[in-house]
Amino acid sequence: MTDSPSAERRRFGMHANLLYDVITKQAGTLQKAILEGVMNGVDAGATRIEITLTHETLIISDDGKGFKNRNEIEQFFETFGTPHQEGDARYGRFRMGRGQLMAFGRNIWRTNIFEMAVDIKGRGLDYDLATLATPQPGCTIEIELYDQLLPSDRDSIDRELRSWVAYVDLPVLLNGKQISKPPTETEWDVETPEAWFKLAASRNTLSVYNLGVLVMNAPASRFGTGGTVVSKQRLDVNFARNDVQSNCPIFNRIKAELRKHSDEVVVAKPKMTDAERQHIAERILDKSLSIEDTLDLKVLTDVEGRHYTLRKLASLLAANPNIIATQRGDRVGIRIADARLANVLANDTLERFGADNLTELISQLHALAMAADERLRLCPGTNSHRFATYEFCRCILLAQPRSVGDYEHLISTDFNSIDAKQLKPNEKIKIRALHKASYSIAAALYDRTISVRFTVREVRAGESDLAEAWTDGMTNIWIDRRQLTLLEKGYTGCARLAGLLLHEYMHEGPDTDTHTHDAEFYQRYHDLTLDSDAIGMAAATMMKALADEARRRGRKPGPRIAIFADEEEMLKREGGIGSNVDPIPGDSDPSPELSPPD
Repeated sequence: MTDSPSAERRRFGMHANLLYDVITKQAGTLQKAILEGVMNGVDAGATRIEITLTHETLIISDDGKGFKNRNEIEQFFETFGTPHQEGDARYGRFRMGRGQLMAFGRNIWRTNIFEMAVDIKGRGLDYDLATLATPQPGCTIEIELYDQLLPSDRDSIDRELRSWVAYVDLPVLLNGKQISKPPTETEWDVETPEAWFKLAASRNTLSVYNLGVLVMNAPASRFGTGGTVVSKQRLDVNFARNDVQSNCPIFNRIKAELRKHSDEVVVAKPKMTDAERQHIAERILDKSLSIEDTLDLKVLTDVEGRHYTLRKLASLLAANPNIIATQRGDRVGIRIADARLANVLANDTLERFGADNLTELISQLHALAMAADERLRLCPGTNSHRFATYEFCRCILLAQPRSVGDYEHLISTDFNSIDAKQLKPNEKIKIRALHKASYSIAAALYDRTISVRFTVREVRAGESDLAEAWTDGMTNIWIDRRQLTLLEKGYTGCARLAGLLLHEYMHEGPDTDTHTHDAEFYQRYHDLTLDSDAIGMAAATMMKALADEARRRGRKPGPRIAIFADEEEMLKREGGIGSNVDPIPGDSDPSPELSPPD
């Protein structure tokens, strides 16, 4: 055995270039650097912090304890990374944040009898330390910015700082205006020993504040709700201070409260937001929510954007085991679903459950159902849950994942316009009736001053396997030839076609690729159908046109049409509403193609 050589114990150090990089590159934005200055003031025991910002200067002043002596300057200002002692700071840990202020301009720090001048770009890591003739209370940092600010920069800094220091419990002033408000002066939904909570399921983000300073705006799906949380105790945040460490005991208790609220709201409410669906799916996957407790929550989304439950999926698979997934609004997918060739989920559902493909999703659900079934067999008194879970498990086993390509040969993806010369005489009459009704829809849109184009769109006949109607979003609407037979069903059929016309008017661009609708679309459609007589007037216009055409040809209108025409005539004789559609303002000289047919 050889003797070990004698060893000299050494310690690693940091090269000056690395420290320079830490100072210059840890800074993201000026507002983030200002936030560090605010937190330093709070850590120093300040009762008031003032920020003055112009296009070329920044001043941060506080009435805290500052640096008391030269030893503190050498340890805590000159040396980066000296850790705080437990309890001597609310936010700081390693005394690194001041470097962000130094990165944006020439700094002059004044505190007690000391003045420190720092110019990272001019002098690198060297700084000047001087003694003041008159002591300076607290700490004031004057910065001559390396780059002047534009007005938009100052607006952005103002907006973000207001959000970031919103709940700091001492006055923080920006250019003379207070931008903070103590959380004790705010109304909250819930208060616990760890935090204050204001929760809003309608918000897409949850804003998390560490002792009044914003840490992160997290997606609502991460915690199951949106809103605001302000901690009463210090959170363990990461080095960048933009997230909370997963092992933070305070935040784990906050998350438990968020989860409790989310579960109560989701189970009680009839509708969920997409963020809540995402959260529930993640809870199912991590087994913190059981399948049997979520069978009746609408966590699945189909190709048309409708949401339904796991129990509903089981019943659909029992009737037809074929299932595919495609982009929400995909015309081919919608047609496959309408023809009941397969059940069609939206890709949103796969993403919600973290599945790369449909086979993986089905496998996940089956494994969870099997685990639930086994769990329920061991629990007495849960027969109803056991039966529902067994049925879900059985039906998931039946599922046959397919692809859209398996059905494309059965469906034409073309949208064909039919030349008027190719239409049968009765089809031409029906198209003219629909075109007259188009004027009624456009007039209703104009009267409502809704933000869609209300120019009259010409109605044409077309052929498509994918749609009952479609539009170019500007001048034309095509009605699938097969839908024209609805006009033979009297008012019911005319109202159905009027609804189709209104639906297409809501589209401000072509809708032949995908057929998706956002909340604004549905709101506009809802307003027109319920708060105006657009559909009623359009249907009446169609029936009047059909009756007039029949009489013009020396024929009697069909009984369903004639009854309506008689009632309208009686109303006219009694001075009621006439059947003529008023011209649309601004359209007094329409082109021949868009004139109402005679």
